[in-house]
Amino acid sequence: MKTILRSLFAFLVLAGTAMWAEDAPPAAGTAPQDEASSPQAILATQVNEIASMSGLSRKEKEKRIADAVRLAITAATAGVSDPAQVLAIATSLATAAARGAPQFAQAIVASVGNIAVVTQIDGAFEQIRAAVLTAATSTDESGASVHFASNPPRPPLNPEFGGGTTDVVVSSSH
Repeated sequence: MKTILRSLFAFLVLAGTAMWAEDAPPAAGTAPQDEASSPQAILATQVNEIASMSGLSRKEKEKRIADAVRLAITAATAGVSDPAQVLAIATSLATAAARGAPQFAQAIVASVGNIAVVTQIDGAFEQIRAAVLTAATSTDESGASVHFASNPPRPPLNPEFGGGTTDVVVSSSH
């Protein structure tokens, strides 16, 4: 797990903040960054992997996810002085993490609240919190909710047990 965090940190540090600058042209000889290798996609994948690890308690998963989010945002915002850009980077990464593991949205929000560069910006935490919770409860293309904690999937009705029919099955207690 530590190697995953270290590799994510190394990737984000090496990538630097140039990828976040809107007006910065790509470096000579480099191909444009595809969506699968973006920091957001990497963080979402990492958070999803942590969330689906068996053998870990929920508390341990929350801690690891919070650490990954905090590390990614801290590395991506290192050297960025524009508050609007810091907010955009933090929001983008936090919402990507929430899409990767919507059931851990509260842990993601809590981790963002512990990042000094974010908390120094007035109203940034509230904006990121709203974006994370919206991303965690948003729907996918099929219209199904992706946040099962508040909207669990319902099992299909079974006519054998009275489901889907107008008849009610009553057993005798004699």
